[in-house]
Amino acid sequence: MQALILATGENVKLRPITDQIPSPLIPITNQPVMQYGIELLARAGIKDIVVALHHLPGSVEAYFGEGRRWGVNLQYILQRDSLGDAGSLRWAKGLLHDTFLVLPADEIIDLDIQGVIDHHQQHKPLLTMVTHGRGPKQRKIELNGEFSRYRTGIFVCEPAVLDLIPARTRYSMFKELLPQMREEKMAISVYEHHGYWNTLYDFQDFNHATKTFFDSASIHMQPEMAATTPEEKVIRYPSIPAHYMGNQVWVGRSNSIHPTAKIIPPIVIGDNCQIGREVELGPYTVIGSNVIIDDEATVTESTINNHTYIGQLVQINNRFVDKNIMVDLDSSQSIQVVDRFLLGEATPSLINSGVRRVLDVMMATGLIVGQFPIFLILGLITWLTTGKLIQVETRYGVPPYALATGKYKTPQAIRLHRFNTVGRSGKETAVGRWMRRWQLNRLPELFDVLTGRIGFVGVKPLRQEEMDNISEEWQKKRFEFNVGLTGLWYSKLERNAQLDDILIADVYYVATRSWRGDIKLMLQTPIHWWRQARQ
Repeated sequence: MQALILATGENVKLRPITDQIPSPLIPITNQPVMQYGIELLARAGIKDIVVALHHLPGSVEAYFGEGRRWGVNLQYILQRDSLGDAGSLRWAKGLLHDTFLVLPADEIIDLDIQGVIDHHQQHKPLLTMVTHGRGPKQRKIELNGEFSRYRTGIFVCEPAVLDLIPARTRYSMFKELLPQMREEKMAISVYEHHGYWNTLYDFQDFNHATKTFFDSASIHMQPEMAATTPEEKVIRYPSIPAHYMGNQVWVGRSNSIHPTAKIIPPIVIGDNCQIGREVELGPYTVIGSNVIIDDEATVTESTINNHTYIGQLVQINNRFVDKNIMVDLDSSQSIQVVDRFLLGEATPSLINSGVRRVLDVMMATGLIVGQFPIFLILGLITWLTTGKLIQVETRYGVPPYALATGKYKTPQAIRLHRFNTVGRSGKETAVGRWMRRWQLNRLPELFDVLTGRIGFVGVKPLRQEEMDNISEEWQKKRFEFNVGLTGLWYSKLERNAQLDDILIADVYYVATRSWRGDIKLMLQTPIHWWRQARQ
């Protein structure tokens, strides 16, 4: 027994999301809809599966690969033209040698596959059509001259059916092939499906499918409820790809969730997400992987797709959000948000910047606490000799908070805080010169690390006159990362290094940076500080 999955995406639905994401990869509780069909086939022992592709084929093949993860063997066949469902069967003729089951990739149907196969083998037709008692009006069919069922798009076919379909021609199962078979009095059987079926025609269907998966997962944990729930309202195998934390909460790996975040079940959170301070999530909410939800945002009864950034104080209710595209789940109306501080793409740089921020804060806090007596003594001496504790110096670069909100590559004025070295007369004091030589006047910059003005490791904050000399594209590459308290510019160059040397070091750092490299730079910083101070 073989199977043919129609993943051509020829039926236009769930736009504008499917302009960028093929319909077989539309996520239901963080799992592509096509995966549910593959798992059904694998459970029924059907391991030889052909996948017909047309719209955005590379994404589908890249995700499912050869199918080893599900214990099946996937073979792909690419259509250059739109051929219709029957035309796709004919196009795959060279790979179909046995009785085969046809399954749509972008619909959810909780089908008893073994029951369909048994029915087909018992009646021995050329084709068995799977129908349902409820469905969308577009799927109405007539049997024996009167309406009675809805077509699901699922068939069991004998290889001889393929010879009835013209080659390289757009051909429909219901409009052309079935009428042809009836006219020639070929055997057709009908199997009635009574379980869950969702065509995912619009975002109301999508919302219903998401809630059904959540409810089914909860019902299956309570056998007494499963026995009393109609089979057409529950899914037998509602797998959710995350660790079950209890109380209808599923959470993936490597997430950073602020302790003040409010989680209301049912909810699933994917991998590598950052959930900010006082965020409210749920119920019936799906958070994809690599998602950033900034402080005090609210997301309810919505799906946030992978690699999406939700800005501070943004409220999302009953929506599907994919980066800067937001779709209303009731009306299917969509808008594109151009303000990246509200919605945008959470790139790997954004994800890493959030993790770096946490580490920066932890390290800066530890150093401030550990060196508190030094801060106290130097602060007292500075106050007594200059009459002013802190002087503010303006530098330019990309601060860490800009990376975390997606507004990188845009240098900004940054106010850095340092111990004051200038006396009441306007001249540098002896104590000030001594602190500048040992660079102890920079110690208050640790508080700038805490506030997000600078990172612990990064490129050098530049003066205005240095910024004015940056004009070439390669020099601007340094703005792809945040400024830092230390970095390659500090650990490898002398104190009075030329601007060109600094820019070369910064651009090299941006192009080659890594966690190990940053740790190495931090370890080298005290050694280089000691060498500079002794010069």
